Formats: sequence, structure tokens, C-alpha cells
Amino acid sequence: MVGGLLPVSIMPKVESQNISMTVAMDSTTNVKTTIAEAKKAAQALRQADRQLMAEHNSDNPNVTNIAVFNTDNTHFMVRAGLAGADTRTLAAPVIANRWRQVVGQIPGAKSVEISARQRFSDADLEIHLLGDNAEQKQAAADELMQALRLLNGVEDVSNRQDESNNEVQIHLKPEATTYGISKTQLAQTIRAAFYGQQAERLQRGDNEIRVMVRYPKSERQSLADLYQLNVHTDSGAVIPLSAVADLSFARSPTSIEHIDSQRVLSVLANIDKGKTSAEAVLQALNSQTLPDLQQRYGVTVRFGGETEEDDKATASMRLGFIISLVMIYVLLAIPLKSYVRPLIIMSVIPFGIIGAIAGHLLLDMTMSMLSVFGIIALSGVVVNDSLLLMSSILQHRAEGLSVREAITVTGVRRFRPVILTSITTFAGLMPMLFETSFQAQFLIPMAVSLSFGILFATAITLVLVPILYYITHDLKRLLFVEIKPAGQLD
Repeated sequence: MVGGLLPVSIMPKVESQNISMTVAMDSTTNVKTTIAEAKKAAQALRQADRQLMAEHNSDNPNVTNIAVFNTDNTHFMVRAGLAGADTRTLAAPVIANRWRQVVGQIPGAKSVEISARQRFSDADLEIHLLGDNAEQKQAAADELMQALRLLNGVEDVSNRQDESNNEVQIHLKPEATTYGISKTQLAQTIRAAFYGQQAERLQRGDNEIRVMVRYPKSERQSLADLYQLNVHTDSGAVIPLSAVADLSFARSPTSIEHIDSQRVLSVLANIDKGKTSAEAVLQALNSQTLPDLQQRYGVTVRFGGETEEDDKATASMRLGFIISLVMIYVLLAIPLKSYVRPLIIMSVIPFGIIGAIAGHLLLDMTMSMLSVFGIIALSGVVVNDSLLLMSSILQHRAEGLSVREAITVTGVRRFRPVILTSITTFAGLMPMLFETSFQAQFLIPMAVSLSFGILFATAITLVLVPILYYITHDLKRLLFVEIKPAGQLD
């Protein structure tokens, strides 16, 4: 896993039963244009499906239904349901990639995201840039986005700063001081004129009605109305807004994020798991790009998205695994009345983990959080065969057999039960490994960890437990020599 041979992800690679396209248009785009582009994207999906059907000589469409809707004037989503996995021969990412090619560049789109799998965070990769200088952060974000686009398997690169709206910024002139007008007073005047100021509250039954006073609708519809707004001075005089303030146009982000009281600019990207992984992308960025950006622009880099969730899950599962091992040791030590024998029994757990990893490699699966859940459960299962062998050895020792004889008799008598127990467990999990339904995809990683871990650990158990018992017995004889009465022969 460390070397990158086995891909690791917080959640298993589960093919979605639908694909979707989420598009954010420029804030100046009107709703008619947004709806028109959404319909074109839906038509492009139908065209992509027909192309794939012709290329694969198939009469069954891959796309069953398409829904188009706009969330607001500048955002729309196209969501398509796919045929069942038992009748569909093409994977969802293949359909999504062809859709991406057919739809091409969407005029006026700030960001386009096409998803073809189950995602459990806003993006597969989130990189947060923290710093006090907004221009330096934006420059660093632009370079980072360019570096991400050059990496194979990285898609839908964007940053949240792109989601901005037009706004009118009002700056006081020096003359405002002469009239005794402050920023707060001017802001309250504009708010009262265009939004309204509460004049009274009326109670009607259980409802409370607020009476707002503001300019008539005809006098608050254009920027000219704002520029000609009357402002009252401290002396009671009425002057136009243009006499005390300048108006300018700018763009501002729709939301402002903070981490540790610092404004943050987030760069987001999705990963094509068939080509690369988030770990490989981060490794490539950490090798040169991120240290260079930190040095030149003075920004601090933090990771979010799937990477952040992975770190949290790893820390939590590491603690849970340690607790489970301690509980297993205590439960074994009490009835065996020994500190060493539980360790002999538990020595097969690492080999069960090796078997689970080997199973993921053999089936070309991603090691996920659910796989680790299976490994934690595996730790309590693989000790059963070890406990069976240890109990049998101790029983024969109590009957007066020597260590060698006890181990030999146990190996002969317990070989068949141990093997059959493991094989039947593996056979019982086999149907789940080859299940193709969507619901089973989340259980398969756990089944792989359990089945292959048990199978591998069983072969090791039959050899390892007797050897370790024999070694501990010899060490005990060497380190704790029994002093016998005088005249008694060894």
C-alpha cells in the first residue's frame, strides 16, 4: 500500500447507477441561456449513447432516462439513469467520458463537473490555500490548477473563488466628511430605501405582520435610481448620493470560507480512479509544486475532501483496532491463565491481514475503509483456529504427553476440523464476492478481507502455533530452571 501497488481510498470504487453533469454558468448569464445549454447537454448525452451503441453493435441503450433542471439562473444539472449492470456492457465512466467529448466546451460555463460514480464528499481532492494576501493566493491557485490539469486522471479542476457575483461598491468621497456622513449612516440609508425599514408590527391572530417602508418599486429598479438616491445630512439638508460617494463595479465571491480565522481559497478536482488515485496526485504535487508555491507566494497548504476524510477515518479505525486487540488478549489471558499463550494465539492476526491484502490485489480491488472493517472483524475470527490448536495441545499435556507428542497428536486430530472450518467459511462468502447488484458493492470489500484472510491465516496457523509453543517451552526451560531436591536425577 505504501509503495502504491495497492490503491487505497476511503470508500470502495462503486460504479454509480446514474451519471450527472453539474454546470455553473457565468453570473451574467440569463436563465433562458442556462436552460438552453442544459437542453443541449442532455441532447449530447443521447448522441453519445447512440455512438457507443453503434460502436459495440448493441441494440440496448445504456441511458434509460434523463432529467434536466436548473437550480437557479446560472446553475443547472443533467442527471441520467443507466441500465442495470446485468444488461449494460459499458461501465459508467466510459459513458461519462464519451459524454464529455460530445458536449465539448459549454459557452459561458465557469465550471463543468461530470460524475460517474458514488462520491462521498464535494470533491475527490480539495486543497486549501491560506494566506493574508488575496492576490498572492489567487496567483498560487491559478498555478496549482494548471499543474493539476497536466496530471493524468485529474478532471473537473476548479476553485470556489470562481463562484462570484457582480456587485456595486460604494466609496465615500472626501466631501462626505464635510457633510458629516459616515459609512454606517450611508449604508443604513441605502438599506432603508431599497430593502426597507420596519415601521410597525401588527398582530393578526397567531401571525405577526411587519410593516416595511421603502421607495416605490419604480424608483428602485436601476442603478440610476441608486445614483440619484437622496441622503440626509446632519444639518437636515438633502443631497444626492453622487455628491458624497463614488460607485464602481466589481465581482465578489458568493461565499467566504475561513480556517483558523484565515480566509481560504479552495482548489477542487475529481480523480478518475481508473487512471490514478488521490494519493498518487498528492505525491506528485508534494514533490515540487506545493513546496514551490508555499515558498514563492507565502501561502499555507491544507488538504480537504477525500484526503481529509481518509485521515480522520484512519485515525479512528487505528484506535478501534488497538482496542479490539486488547480485548481479545484479555479474553484469552483470563481463561488460559497465561501472559504468553494469548500472544501465540494472536500471532496469526498479521498473516490474516496479509491474506486480506493479497485478496484485494488478486481481485484488483481498492483497499477502502470497508476493507479495514473486514480486517478488524477478521482479527477476531482467525484466532479461533489458533485457540482450537492451543486448547488441544494443553489438554494432551495435561494427560501426561510430552510437548512433542502433544503437538503431533494435535496436528493429526485437529487438521481436518481446522481446514474444513476455514474452507466452509470461505465457500460461504464466495457468492457475495461475485454479486453484481449495486447494494452488494459496499459489502464485497469486507467479504474479501474476511475470506482471503481466513484462508491464508489457516495455512499459517497449522505451522506457526505449534512452532511458537515449542519455542516458548524451550525458552521457559532455559530461563526458568527448576531446582530439584538433592539426590533426585534429572
